[in-house]
Amino acid sequence: FAGGALLIALTPAMTVIDIDGDLPPRALAFAAAPEVARVLSLFDLTGSVAIDFPTLEAKTDRAEILTRFDAAMTGPCERTAPNGFGLMQVVSRVERPSVLHTLYGNRRLSHMIALLRQAERAAGQGAMTITAHPAITSLLGQHLDWIGALNRRIGRVVILKTDPKIPLDSPQFASDYEG
Repeated sequence: FAGGALLIALTPAMTVIDIDGDLPPRALAFAAAPEVARVLSLFDLTGSVAIDFPTLEAKTDRAEILTRFDAAMTGPCERTAPNGFGLMQVVSRVERPSVLHTLYGNRRLSHMIALLRQAERAAGQGAMTITAHPAITSLLGQHLDWIGALNRRIGRVVILKTDPKIPLDSPQFASDYEG
């Protein structure tokens, strides 16, 4: 978000979100509060989540964090107020693994999704050749509908090639357009 970032750490017991940025602490905390709520919903983060806001001494400032968080939070949860050190806890029922926990536990899937996002942003014209590790191309072969969706989004034909020498997280993109 403008002026800051949410750093998310996953553990088996809880998710921890640290707020960092260039804004003064009060402005950073106020800007981060709705972003934390948005990220919890976006990634389906449930269970116990600890959020480390910047330290704010004034109780009115800490109450403003809650107002901004509550206004943006779309899912059911219970939460504490930020304490004097900025720590706030949000707890909600776990019904399934979050998006981040799913990706964290599946390295191939994580790299495949990253490859698709990179391909969407790759420059060039004509057919796009993606050369990737066999573990990635075999997984993509199981999700041909995702390749079809990529074809439609970028308006180009996507060709997959396999090269075992390419690292799992370093696909190569080439445009076959000559001219």
